Amino acid sequence: IIVTEKLPYGTHIDVRSMDTALLEELQATKSSRSDRYKSKLSARKVLDVLEGRGYTVVAMCCTGEGNSGLEQKLVWTLQLKS
Repeated sequence: IIVTEKLPYGTHIDVRSMDTALLEELQATKSSRSDRYKSKLSARKVLDVLEGRGYTVVAMCCTGEGNSGLEQKLVWTLQLKS
């Protein structure tokens, strides 16, 4: 799913499939509390980026699958109005 497209309400977004520019923008602001958490994206930053692109995010949550550092799969569940 490319985030720059208009997304259906309640779309599930896998951050690994985001367009390169957006993914790089999000990855540039990963949490740096410790090395253990560097693969996790800041929910606040995700909101800022999406809202900056013209989306209104009405709800979101993030589930992590696996715990192998940078290989961790992060899937964001978003409800968007654009």
